[in-house]
Parts: sequence; structure tokens; C-alpha cells
Amino acid sequence: MSWPTRKHWWYAWQRNKQSILWVFQRPTSLLPRPLSTWPTAPKSNALYEAYSRVQEDVQKTRNDPVPLWIRNAPTQLMKDLDYGKDYKYAHDYYKDMQIDDPERPPAVQVQEYLPESLKGRRYYEPGHQGKEASIKKWLEKRRGEEV
Repeated sequence: MSWPTRKHWWYAWQRNKQSILWVFQRPTSLLPRPLSTWPTAPKSNALYEAYSRVQEDVQKTRNDPVPLWIRNAPTQLMKDLDYGKDYKYAHDYYKDMQIDDPERPPAVQVQEYLPESLKGRRYYEPGHQGKEASIKKWLEKRRGEEV
């Protein structure tokens, strides 16, 4: 059986028909807005570049140990080996902090979660356009840089 067969197309239609029909049954006066907004929205490849850097580091450091404080400790032996010891649950700390931007958590980093070999590594570097500008400002504050 080769892909795609009529059967596959039929299943794809059944799974997605509600969404497809919703889009095409809208009054035509509603369609020009998203069709003109999406292509003209600010574009960025920052996420793609970050993903590429992450993949490189995964390949280089895949055997590095996970920090003890973020390891799960379901058994007594693991607890005795200090798995999960001194773990700081960010939500417990954030609920008492002042929130500057309701779309993001406070810019205070509660704990380091990367292995020692990746400590301080930066992956996502947002640009200056669109929403990335506010994300950049938040990241600079989180990283302790001048805003």
C-alpha cells in the first residue's frame, strides 16, 4: 500500500474537516485581514538559529550528567544520593514576586537547570521586531544586562 491512498485522504479529511469548513464558510470580508497580516508580519529566524545551537550542544554533551537537584527521586536510595535535594520549584517563588509583564514570568532566575558544561549558554537571541523586542528586553533583565 502506497502513501497517500484514498483511504488516507479520507481519514485526513475527517480529522480536519471542521477546521477546513470553518475557514471556508466565513464571510469573504473576514478572510482578507489574516491573509494580508500574516505575510506582512515581522519575520525572524532567531528560533531556528536557537534550535540549531541546541541540537549542536545536544550532540556534543549528550552524555553529561543531569544536575542532581533536578533529578526525580522516587526511591529512598535516590533521595539518599541527593537526587532532587535543594530543588527550587519556580512557581513557589514567583507567586510572591512582583510581575512587570503579565505575559511572562518574573525576570528572576530561581535556579540553574543546565548541566555544568552548558552553564551560562545562550540559545535564543531575539531580534528587535514585533514581539521579539519585548522578549529581548525581558531576557536582558533576566540575564542581568542593561535594559
